[in-house]
Amino acid sequence: GWDGRGDFTRRRRDIAYESLLHNLRLGCAVAPFLADLRPVRHWAGYEARTRHGRPLIGPVRGQGGLFALVPAAGGWTAAALGGRLIAECVLTGRVPPLAEGLGPEAG
Repeated sequence: GWDGRGDFTRRRRDIAYESLLHNLRLGCAVAPFLADLRPVRHWAGYEARTRHGRPLIGPVRGQGGLFALVPAAGGWTAAALGGRLIAECVLTGRVPPLAEGLGPEAG
């Protein structure tokens, strides 16, 4: 994701024009055919973050069967890895080594 502007208390979120332009330029540098296309839509939203800047991944202690996945940042980029780690927690009942120490109690 790219930085936008927002005010959580007023429930406002806006696209930052400069960030959108940078994103479009980067996309065109990677895939030049994009330069001939027009963006159809864009959006802005809030990204959940933890106080310590690390993700929370794992079972919620004392809440049998409840698991948490809160990214630190990275949105789309980190989603695949976070999804894989939380799926392993759910399917095996064990926290994978990469997620050790990142359980909700660490937050």
